[in-house]
Amino acid sequence: MHERIDRVIRALSRNLGQEWTLVKMAKLADLEPKYFSRLFKQETKMTPSKYLKLARMLEAAERFRDQNSNLSVKEIGYLLGCTDGSHFTKDFKRIHGLTPSAFRRNEVKKFQSEHKLPEIRYLAP
Repeated sequence: MHERIDRVIRALSRNLGQEWTLVKMAKLADLEPKYFSRLFKQETKMTPSKYLKLARMLEAAERFRDQNSNLSVKEIGYLLGCTDGSHFTKDFKRIHGLTPSAFRRNEVKKFQSEHKLPEIRYLAP
């Protein structure tokens, strides 16, 4: 992968909640926005904005899988730079096939079934 694109991808990954614009990404790569966009797509097979959206939705899924998280769907979306809850829900569903809430419920059920304790029967004295 091109070093400048790799630099941007690492920055995006470390700062998903930050506001990212094409100009800001191009500046980080030290390239003109038009050339940066073309090079990014050539290297990743998607536009910078699609890549960022996908990275955010994948991270959101990981956070919904975290059984220790007490954060709401809205809070997770906000932490990942998605300030519009309805867009976050639509984007998440488009990528994962479920709304964030349904995905979380599904993950909780999976976790519970995988970590089910065996039934213990007590014998009366």
